[in-house]
Amino acid sequence: MTEKKVVIITGSARGIGAACVRVFAKHDYAVIGLDILPEGQKVAEQVNR
Repeated sequence: MTEKKVVIITGSARGIGAACVRVFAKHDYAVIGLDILPEGQKVAEQVNR
């Protein structure tokens, strides 16, 4: 059984943080994105499609 790697990204709503979320999700990581901005929800919805 293989375990999925996990990455935690702060500042994940915009810029480099959002880009990192997309790259790690594309490479099949379990991504935990944290941000105080509501735009972070949109990023999460995009990668969870």
